[in-house]
Amino acid sequence: MIEGSIQDIIDDAKTMEEKGVAGFDLLAYRYMKDAEKLVQHFIKEIKVPVVLAGSINSFDKLNKVKQFKPRGLTIDSAFSDKKFVKDNSFKEQIIRISSYIN
Repeated sequence: MIEGSIQDIIDDAKTMEEKGVAGFDLLAYRYMKDAEKLVQHFIKEIKVPVVLAGSINSFDKLNKVKQFKPRGLTIDSAFSDKKFVKDNSFKEQIIRISSYIN
């Protein structure tokens, strides 16, 4: 879980940016408060690429993620739990989500 204020999280990220970090994998939906607000501000204020991860497990969340236009996203357990396409193989789920987000 991610805790703290949005500004504290962004300030920490900016410090890492200054030290040369190449990008961030932000587990936004594990933020204890307003995940969408965190993503909106984080992507706006951070200059390096941002990949979103963490509990992206529905088409509703995918729609929101698409609006934020991150560099990329990761999906893990939602595929094995068949959250997006019931009764389909892992490969078919990846194909479905890939076509959905493009």
